[in-house]
Amino acid sequence: SPLHAPPTATPNDPVKSIALSDEECASCKGDVETEADIAVTVAVDSVTGTQHVSQSNDDRDPTSAETLRPQTQVDKRLCSAILIGDSFHNFADGIFIGASFLSCSSATAISIVLATLFHEMAQELADFILLTQHAGLSIVKGAVLNFASGLFVALGGVLVLASEPSDITIGVIL
Repeated sequence: SPLHAPPTATPNDPVKSIALSDEECASCKGDVETEADIAVTVAVDSVTGTQHVSQSNDDRDPTSAETLRPQTQVDKRLCSAILIGDSFHNFADGIFIGASFLSCSSATAISIVLATLFHEMAQELADFILLTQHAGLSIVKGAVLNFASGLFVALGGVLVLASEPSDITIGVIL
């Protein structure tokens, strides 16, 4: 790619512009060809921290720069913590639901399912907001990963129902 390594803008210095030409590319030491007379602008949204990179040529109006794409950093550690924790949480909920169907009346088991469902709606919404707003995932990727971690509730329920635990084990679980 002819344009590379644009300067990183910070919230204190929201916009940095550079003009790249063959002579000004000191980091490449002349190994990479660059397009002459390209102005690159990096702007940082002070609220979200999203970097917006745009370029313009000298023959165009510099005020109407063509936006390349917003660049967001994904916080993989935060994503992992949220998704792994949520998966274990959902797995435990599945165990509780499965145990309730084995040892309780149908009405009690259904009330446990409904209580878990309402509890999970708030939990999953909070996880989705954290994944998209703070961890940097796109809306689609955040929804898909959040849904995948939600499937662990079925795994926990199936595990309990398939294992036929004793009454003592169900008492410990509940």
